[in-house]
Amino acid sequence: MSRTHRRRFAAVSALAFAPSCWSPVEHVPARPVPTRAQHLDRVVPAAASRGTPAPAAAPVKPVPAEVPEVFADPKGYALELRGASLAQAFEMLGTMGRVNLVLQGDFGEPVAGAMPEVTLQSAFATLCRTHDCTVERNGAVWVVERADPSRDQVRTFELRNVPAQSLAAELKALLGDEASVVVNPGSNVIWASAPAERLDRAAEYVARVDRRERQVLLECVIVEIDETDLVRLGTEVAANDISIDPTTWTLASSFLSPSAATVLTGSADDFPLTAALEALEQHVHLQVLSRPLLLSLNNKEAKLKVVSQVPYIDATTSTTGSSGNNGSVSVQEVAFKEIGLDMTVTPTIQEDGHIHLHLVKKLSEQTGTFLDIPVVDSRELEDWCVVREGETLRIGDILRDRLEHEVRGIPGLMDLPLLGRAFRFEDDDRKRVDLEILITPRIIESSPLVPPAAEDSVVVELPKS
Repeated sequence: MSRTHRRRFAAVSALAFAPSCWSPVEHVPARPVPTRAQHLDRVVPAAASRGTPAPAAAPVKPVPAEVPEVFADPKGYALELRGASLAQAFEMLGTMGRVNLVLQGDFGEPVAGAMPEVTLQSAFATLCRTHDCTVERNGAVWVVERADPSRDQVRTFELRNVPAQSLAAELKALLGDEASVVVNPGSNVIWASAPAERLDRAAEYVARVDRRERQVLLECVIVEIDETDLVRLGTEVAANDISIDPTTWTLASSFLSPSAATVLTGSADDFPLTAALEALEQHVHLQVLSRPLLLSLNNKEAKLKVVSQVPYIDATTSTTGSSGNNGSVSVQEVAFKEIGLDMTVTPTIQEDGHIHLHLVKKLSEQTGTFLDIPVVDSRELEDWCVVREGETLRIGDILRDRLEHEVRGIPGLMDLPLLGRAFRFEDDDRKRVDLEILITPRIIESSPLVPPAAEDSVVVELPKS
């Protein structure tokens, strides 16, 4: 038998392992030819046997360094692997290259693709790399091992941005009750033992969750303004009795708006809020009570409390002495009521750069007493708003009635007993005061909790119990 016939007979024997996947006439090399111009003579594809021109041969890719040199044959072959299992593909390569291959593990996964021009070593290395196979030599036999998806593995998740304690319960739910999850808070590491396919799903979840969280800086200005003065200013501007610059009028108009929440027009980054407040103060009674800064993580609640504690006697307890002591002791219990502003803000950064704000505001003030117990009037508002970064949101309509007692007269004479009333004038003025809150949100990028590591995880396979 000639050399060509012997090679063809060996190739046909190799393809006998999977007669439904390869055609020995169409995909087995007939004879080796070292020149590139004659590559198409080595393997005759099905399209070429029907007269259709065969595709141009692709250059042979280098063998990955992690896969040992198993095949020494430098010739290129055309391999049609679509529909074949991984085990059939390895068996065919071993028979064609006259190499003893032993497969250990699950090799039933189908192979998708074709290799029109490739050496046996490159095909072998590609299959090992794409299907996570390890190769080890044992004498004249090469052992190809693939991890069993049902076998437990150990994986270490090194988290960079999220605290490990916050993910432990979620990973336990993903991996199942039989999985083991160990958390190391100091290193911000989670150690998990579970089947490989479940660990892969958990790794995908961790990759989505362990991201650097963005923060939102909330620049707040709390303003107390006389509503009566605002109405008067609006009337004077409408009658052209007074001129006011457009920026100041924009701010005043927002305070006059009947809506509980408005966005200042054109306020993104270039609105001079401080200058507008100072200019408006020249026309109306306005007082800036506070300028707090709140920093919150994305979708986390930030809280602001500007309150005072009002004490009162809650209960009085009297105790009588023993038989040798006829006296009694009274004990008073003091309680406190909070008076002021209590506000919570929850910012949520949207994909287009807008910021969704959920605000809950509670304002309380003392309006009197009943049996020496403070009477507190409370108002609560809840709003949902969407603003751009840098825009100023105005939250208002928190009205309070304030009674002001004014005494005017001739100094010295107005303070005389009995006769002083003839030289002084007293007036009670009831004003409606509006508490306005101006919020300007700004997005701040956060830094990771730990620096990036060279490798994210280490996989160790456990023996089956």
